[in-house]
Amino acid sequence: MATTLPLLDKVIFSTVEEAEERVEAALECDILYYYGELRTGAVPYFRDNVEILCGRQGKRNTLGLCLTTPGGQAEAVEKMVEIIRHHYDYFYTIVPKAAMSAGTVLSMAADKIFMDYASSLGPIDPQVPDREDKFLVPALGYLDKVNEMLRKATMVR
Repeated sequence: MATTLPLLDKVIFSTVEEAEERVEAALECDILYYYGELRTGAVPYFRDNVEILCGRQGKRNTLGLCLTTPGGQAEAVEKMVEIIRHHYDYFYTIVPKAAMSAGTVLSMAADKIFMDYASSLGPIDPQVPDREDKFLVPALGYLDKVNEMLRKATMVR
């Protein structure tokens, strides 16, 4: 039994595909979208999608990565750049909204960065795992706490 998309979904997909085709033509690149945190767990999916994109007829030598991210892990960025550079001679980041922290690092690895007047690249703040290894927290916070404890320790003497 074949399923059909609801009308609204058809309109959305059609609109996105048309916009994607216009961007690909204007920048002479293949387009890939990445929305979310940059984590090592996402690297296999990223690789799979890049390889699917490379398997399309008419593959170009440039990848345009449309990137929206709050940041993530530098290790993930490093692997993603290696994957992109393995398959493409050039790559661009397109930042419609924001690419923060690790997203900024990823954008800086690109050959070109496309943004509009309201787009943002964010501060690069190293992150370390919390005690439960569930979340990343700014390393600067730990350094501030260590310095605070050192100040207190020297005042006690």
